Amino acid sequence: MKNKYFYFLPVLFAASLSVAQTNSLPPNVPSQFDINGRPNMSAITFTTKAYQEEALEKVIEEANQVAKELQLPNELPITKSNIVKSFIPPFGFAREKEAIGNITTSNYN
Repeated sequence: MKNKYFYFLPVLFAASLSVAQTNSLPPNVPSQFDINGRPNMSAITFTTKAYQEEALEKVIEEANQVAKELQLPNELPITKSNIVKSFIPPFGFAREKEAIGNITTSNYN
C-alpha cells in the first residue's frame, strides 16, 4: 500500500516554493536586518510614492467591499474625494507589522 502522503509532498513543496518567491523583494529594497542580524531602521521607513498610492487604492477597495457586505449606511463607492483622513505607513513598516493602512469617511473610521 502506498503512503497517502507521498502525493501530497510534491504539492506542498511546490506551494512553499511559490510562497518563497512571492516574499522576495527587488534588490533596491533594504533588508529588514543588517549583516549582523540587527534591525535595519532604514528598512522600516523605506517607501515609494507608487507604493503609497497603490496601498491607498487597495485600502479603499477593501473598505468598499466591507461597507457593501455589512450594508453600512455610507455613500458608496468610497473614493479619494470622500475620504476625510487616510494613513498609509511606509512600505517597510507595513511589511513588518502586516498593516497596510486605514481611511476615515464622514461616517466611519
